Amino acid sequence: MANDRRKRGGFLGNGGSSSGGRFGMSLTGPGTMFTIAFIALAIGMGVLLSRGVTPKSVLSDPGETGELEIVLETPSSNGSRLQLKTIKFKECASKAAVGLIVDRSGSMLGAKMNNLQDALSTFTTNLGGQSVIGMVSFSSGNREVTEDVPFSRYQDVKGQVASAIRSYNPPGGSTHTRAAFELMKERIIEAQKNFPENNFAMILLSDGIPESEVEASSCPSGRRFGNRCFALTQDPTQDPNIAKDIRDAGINVYAIAIYNKNDASDIYFLPDMRNMMQNIVTDPANFYETPDPAKLKQIYKEIAQRICSDL
Repeated sequence: MANDRRKRGGFLGNGGSSSGGRFGMSLTGPGTMFTIAFIALAIGMGVLLSRGVTPKSVLSDPGETGELEIVLETPSSNGSRLQLKTIKFKECASKAAVGLIVDRSGSMLGAKMNNLQDALSTFTTNLGGQSVIGMVSFSSGNREVTEDVPFSRYQDVKGQVASAIRSYNPPGGSTHTRAAFELMKERIIEAQKNFPENNFAMILLSDGIPESEVEASSCPSGRRFGNRCFALTQDPTQDPNIAKDIRDAGINVYAIAIYNKNDASDIYFLPDMRNMMQNIVTDPANFYETPDPAKLKQIYKEIAQRICSDL
């Protein structure tokens, strides 16, 4: 993707391949397309195995139904090097726990929020009933940070999750990122104790730098453009580093940055936002950025598949 940036990629929904040992192919087409795709997959696997390459996973596009199939490399019973096991995404995701942090500040209004709601709906409906989910959103003012869905089994809060996603209507205000991380840290570490059998991940989505009304005039960071200032007090990577605390708890952290390529202030602050988010994530491959809101659904799908393949 020319305008999208990832340090490393995962699955690409159009059937492309990714680096890092992952190979993607859509098997969802009807009739002949299904047959061709299946044959191509079989040939590709044969070539890989004949060369001694052992892919960690082969992923198919879940579409809107969540029926993602993953071929995993697992130890065989007789001790040979490779055994392939096919599982459904919902089966795999039942072992996952995900904390979602959603930016609902004023700049998210319009296409950004509309596409985000669509992406989150697809992502959450791909979860299994035994998956664990918790949701926090943030802006500023009276609804600075809200716990929209307490960490629970997805089957128990499915309606609440859908309602929370529909309710995201940016009220305006600044981007209080650190306040959201403080609440998420408390809730997700508590959830680890309540759901010890699940593997935890956290995903941040934001379209801007951390901002604060308190720092708007003085701007201690020195990073100012117009009336916008990078607020150190709302940066979760500043000491004490909340993002590091979450990572150190064994939680795999992802971050998605969305920006407006036609907004001069967004372009000015893009290096700052990129640097902050790269310091938030567990691995450089867990950071995504795009100027196109329509790409959000695909990014969340890729993260879902990476979460599953890491279990």
